[in-house]
Amino acid sequence: MRESNDGQTSGAPRVWAQKSFIASALVVAIALIGGVFVVVGSGGEEDPPAGSAEVPVEGYLPGNEDAVAVEGEPLLEGPQEIDWQLVGSITLPFSSVYGPAVDDGFTASQFERSPEGALMAAVHLSSRAGGYGPEEMWRATIEHQFIDSPERDALLELMEEQAVDVELTAGDLAALAGFVYRSYSPDEAVIEVVLDNRSGGWYSVLTTVRWIEGDWRMEAPPRGDWTAMMRQVPTADQDAVVPWGPSW
Repeated sequence: MRESNDGQTSGAPRVWAQKSFIASALVVAIALIGGVFVVVGSGGEEDPPAGSAEVPVEGYLPGNEDAVAVEGEPLLEGPQEIDWQLVGSITLPFSSVYGPAVDDGFTASQFERSPEGALMAAVHLSSRAGGYGPEEMWRATIEHQFIDSPERDALLELMEEQAVDVELTAGDLAALAGFVYRSYSPDEAVIEVVLDNRSGGWYSVLTTVRWIEGDWRMEAPPRGDWTAMMRQVPTADQDAVVPWGPSW
């Protein structure tokens, strides 16, 4: 498992954000977990943690081809005994059972082939691809953990080209509030990741992960634009959300 990020700095991180989001509503943009905020800078030249896998030049990160498929139903409660750790600017879940089993400092991989493992992968991949860490994080995650497709290429292009420099103060970023599990099989899971924008509003992003080459890989949104998969969660629908996050 990964070590805690002792080198994190406090204060207001400088980030990039897609112009269309910032122009319309900053609060909505803060709630998104994919393709919105991208931390400027390389994240330093520190060596990766001991035992971590090197990121390949191309192709998927190595998976666990011997992973046993766990049958199950969509989760009605969040995984327990989770170690919540700060990654970039967001707190993410880690588990010795559900994964990730490998963390190289930028990417997290080798999740359990189970409903819990799919949820862990959905949260990690969407968050790391969304720009809560340095460029090495979102780029490696999208290039090596998203399913190869025109949508993935479009997402990379948006992250690279449609950006402005934005200053955020502590507490601006949305916090994981829970999830709605739409469907699960050992080959594919559809999960709505729900976030609290810290102003009383809940927003969600619909994510899909598929089991390919020994690990869960994420499907990029249509045209690489996460707004197509985003919705505000009205109060009437919040009872359907399974509460789960670092504050629960």
